[in-house]
Amino acid sequence: MPVEVESTGQVGEFLRLLRSRAAWILIPFAIISSLGTAIAVIIPKKFVSTTRIMVHDVPGAGSSTSEGREQGKVAKHLILSPRRVQSVIVQDLGWPFQQLTDAEQEALIVKVMGNLSVETPNMGLGVLQQIVSISYADTNRSRAYEFLSAVSERWRNEVLEASRNAKTAEYENLTNRMRQMETREKVIGDEIAEIHRNNDIPPWNPDSRGERPVDASFQRLDELRLSRAELDATIEEAELKLEEDEKLYELMDDEVPLKETEVGIDLTEEILAHEEKIVELRAEIQRQRYKSEHTKYKQIMDEIREREDVIRLLAESATSGSVTETKRLPNVDKLTAAQQLEKDRIGLERHYKHHEDLGRELANVEARTKELQSVYQHLQTLMGERSRLHANLIEIGGAHNNMRREIDILKSSAGNPFTVLDEPKMPVRPTQPDPVLIIVFSIFASLALGFGLAIALEFSKSCFRSVNDVTRVMVVPVLGTVNKIVTRKDRRRTLVGRVTLGGSTFLFVVAIGFITWAWDSRPDLLTDDLRESIDSFRSSFE
Repeated sequence: MPVEVESTGQVGEFLRLLRSRAAWILIPFAIISSLGTAIAVIIPKKFVSTTRIMVHDVPGAGSSTSEGREQGKVAKHLILSPRRVQSVIVQDLGWPFQQLTDAEQEALIVKVMGNLSVETPNMGLGVLQQIVSISYADTNRSRAYEFLSAVSERWRNEVLEASRNAKTAEYENLTNRMRQMETREKVIGDEIAEIHRNNDIPPWNPDSRGERPVDASFQRLDELRLSRAELDATIEEAELKLEEDEKLYELMDDEVPLKETEVGIDLTEEILAHEEKIVELRAEIQRQRYKSEHTKYKQIMDEIREREDVIRLLAESATSGSVTETKRLPNVDKLTAAQQLEKDRIGLERHYKHHEDLGRELANVEARTKELQSVYQHLQTLMGERSRLHANLIEIGGAHNNMRREIDILKSSAGNPFTVLDEPKMPVRPTQPDPVLIIVFSIFASLALGFGLAIALEFSKSCFRSVNDVTRVMVVPVLGTVNKIVTRKDRRRTLVGRVTLGGSTFLFVVAIGFITWAWDSRPDLLTDDLRESIDSFRSSFE
């Protein structure tokens, strides 16, 4: 029977691999773990000071300054502001900031902001408050506490001051606006009074009941227009009458025949005298415009009737003779008509003169009413503006009083929207970074790197590594194997390499351990350059 080689499992092959590549595992483990331990010891330990502040609404302080949730949400941007960090460093803490160069000042601000942390967790919808968590890490416990206290206090004070200043500025703007409106209302009132005084307009209060009093010019305008219309009608009637009388006058004869007796008394002159007197009496009635009910009119008419009776008697006496004679005499009616025409012309001229005077007066009154209409329109505009100003002043006055109360609330203790849930405390021990965590991480990282290198080096070659590899690929059974032939020279070379690599690793680990111990216990054993290098390394983590 053929001899069969006993096969090993995968665990055995893996253990064989670890034994053959132990150096590639131990060397990274020793170097990295020693470096991790040194870093854990050398790296500066930071003390962390924390505080929690609740930002809530301020009842009665107005919507613009009392939204606690919004104030809390922007807290991160406000606190992590380089300007605020610099103010805390220079004004509140008095650090030697001004003695630094511009680059050093900028580096210090960046370093401080890197150690400052602000968190604003989500509080959910409808919650009108916000929790703000602030923390600051520093290698000096007092400095961590002082900076955190200063930056949180400055943030709260500046938010309060900004809210109060904003509300005060809004209040002052509203006050100035009220004063401007009051001044404008007074100016409008003075202008209205001056318009009333200059135009003789009676005072008018639009808020009172009743109609606005109208100037007498408007009533006079209506009267003049009515009078002119009546006068136009009168003139038109007079012109028509004059035209008719002129036509009748032209149709009358200049002389009329008169019969007289040869024997008897000649009464013609007496009759003519009475007729002329009658014409004069009628003309007087027309000239004086006596009405029928007037006493003078009745007296004149009585005298006219008496003279007519006398003329009739004289005419009868003149015609009682036996012989008559016809004569041509002036037409008394035409003379009377001529007198009437002259009176009509005089009356028409008087109407024309009256119409002209009435037209001038009407033009003056129309100009006055047009001016008054523009004045009334301007008054209406001014009164409307004054009414709107008064209504706005009442509304703004209420807002002004409310804002005054809001400012009083903001300036009182009730106007503070901040509630400190956790006061800043002096940290007892450093918490950043954790040395144990660094050492454990370095150990696991070194082992992972060592195993990775061992496996990569082993499986990077394409060859048979054991009898099992040969058995899996050969058809015939494997009877035996011949180990690698190693000469004394090869053994010495391998031994020298292992001793050199192990010694170097040991020396490196010892050197790292000594430097770490000396830096922690006896810094005088280290050179100045080495100490400066370590300090520079530490400063990058502060």
